[in-house]
Amino acid sequence: MGLFAALFLVSCFGEPTGPELRRGRIALAPRFQNPLAPLLVDFDRVRIRLDRVGAGGTALDTLVLFPPDSNSISLDLTVPVEGTRQNFTVTLALINAAGDTV
Repeated sequence: MGLFAALFLVSCFGEPTGPELRRGRIALAPRFQNPLAPLLVDFDRVRIRLDRVGAGGTALDTLVLFPPDSNSISLDLTVPVEGTRQNFTVTLALINAAGDTV
């Protein structure tokens, strides 16, 4: 059964009827409701997670450093997109030096 599934999966790649993965881009510009929040809560990393809506599964789960003297960062993250269009749920978690989500 496992071999059959592996052969079936391999046979789908490169075929016009098989699953098609494309690279997509997403722009995020989150803002704190209180502009003083970054001054009140110390964090040095941000976890970014994109989950596929409907199809399920995680498309991206990454941890990036957030310099303490910055108020924004620019990232170039590539996300595999199945088909021509896909919806995602984005979760951002701020993490402090102790590893706690704040």
